Amino acid sequence: MTIREANRGSAPSVASAADPQRERNPGPNPYLDVLLASYEAERLADSNGPAALIGLLTATIGLSGLVGALLINHGAPTWLIALAPTAHIPFMAFGALMAHVSQVRGELIYRYEREIRRCISPPSPWLLVPPVGGALMRRVWRGWFGSSVVVLLLISILAGYIAILVESYRLSHDMHPVLALSALSFCSCATLVILVLYAFALFPERVVDSEVERLAQSA
Repeated sequence: MTIREANRGSAPSVASAADPQRERNPGPNPYLDVLLASYEAERLADSNGPAALIGLLTATIGLSGLVGALLINHGAPTWLIALAPTAHIPFMAFGALMAHVSQVRGELIYRYEREIRRCISPPSPWLLVPPVGGALMRRVWRGWFGSSVVVLLLISILAGYIAILVESYRLSHDMHPVLALSALSFCSCATLVILVLYAFALFPERVVDSEVERLAQSA
């Protein structure tokens, strides 16, 4: 049974979304039905996010291993060694995009849950009003535990990539100085831009607030 079906059955009575006093309304609430449908759709879409991020992280780590093996094998062409660090850029850029999308969807789910809890009148003020999954996950990800894990992960990946970048330039700049310098400059600038994009992904409230304001103005 979905949340929407429970709302239509013998669930706790529903309060009007516009009523701050939460007066009980025994009839159906179309606003809450639409809210629950949107919430369920976003939760379904969000269920694929962690698997995609794990797959991307695994691919990036595997690529780092292949590039490291290429650098150790001195029989590889020097032009290939010079260009090897550029293979990481698409993975890291797409990872920044997915992280931003995931953060924005998480913020949207959190606001849906907050609005749903506001519309539901619990049978007792001491009972926990569902749904609360988004709020709990938000507390984990934005707490000290989640922040520490993310920082350690980014530092580890960045340190490994910097080592690959430096070693690639050292091994290739004698034979292909222009190509090696171009690859080094491009990868360094791209990495800085991607880090800025990751930083923007930490503040999804701005995206949601700006879009809500735009929709309100166009309505």
